[in-house]
Amino acid sequence: MVRWLLVVIAGVIALVVALPATAQDSTTNVELRVWQRISNPLSIYVSARPEGGSWDTLGTIPLALDQRSRSGTFRHGTTTLAVPLQAGLTTNVQLRVWQRIADPLRIYVSARHEDGSWNTLGTIPLALDQRSRSGAFRHGTITLAVPLPALHPLPDTQNLRWLRSDHPDLYRQLQTLPWAGDGITEAEYLSLDVLALLARHSSAATTADIVALPWFRDSITETEATAIKGVSRIVSEGGEQGGATGASIAALAWFRDGVTETEGAAIEWVR
Repeated sequence: MVRWLLVVIAGVIALVVALPATAQDSTTNVELRVWQRISNPLSIYVSARPEGGSWDTLGTIPLALDQRSRSGTFRHGTTTLAVPLQAGLTTNVQLRVWQRIADPLRIYVSARHEDGSWNTLGTIPLALDQRSRSGAFRHGTITLAVPLPALHPLPDTQNLRWLRSDHPDLYRQLQTLPWAGDGITEAEYLSLDVLALLARHSSAATTADIVALPWFRDSITETEATAIKGVSRIVSEGGEQGGATGASIAALAWFRDGVTETEGAAIEWVR
């Protein structure tokens, strides 16, 4: 049974909730904050940080409450926040904010770590009883104990060994990929090796950008693997201009959204 305790920390009321982890898991505390504009109670924002970290890391994100409960009593919205942890890891925390339609000042929250269940924590009332310095917002904070991501073994290739030695944080991030512990396909194997090669060509930042994309974390198709290889070849063959071009492709909206065969062909033509 989930246990929770209302505590007062430095004048900020935080709801502390422990999400269960297995005996092999270690956990870390993540703080989530909900903001409501006083002049417009329908205007909701959320913030997140590792416990003791800075709210500025992720900033304050607007959340549209554009869904309705089946009963029609609540409006709600959901967002996924990639919260940075120690050792260069991140954990995805999903936060859902509920607002009673008849009384917009009544706010509830649901939260879960990635791949977790909404039922673990349930839906909890959150008192927005703190005020921003400007007086424009009220807010409340919830703290979750979330499991650290499991680390999966990666293929033993020369490029990945180099990545583990020179960019251990990025290597660990690859180890947290959900599909890495599921049996690595040929397309996934190619993508891992090519991304490590991309980092070797002074494009570790581009590698990190690709690793963070939802479609990359979900699974890798042959088309996506070919597109990643194309970006890597542009960087490795194009010198300084290639590095800038590869970074630009990785930043394009259609690349970040998932790569089709036509888009993969376009990358090859750029090369």
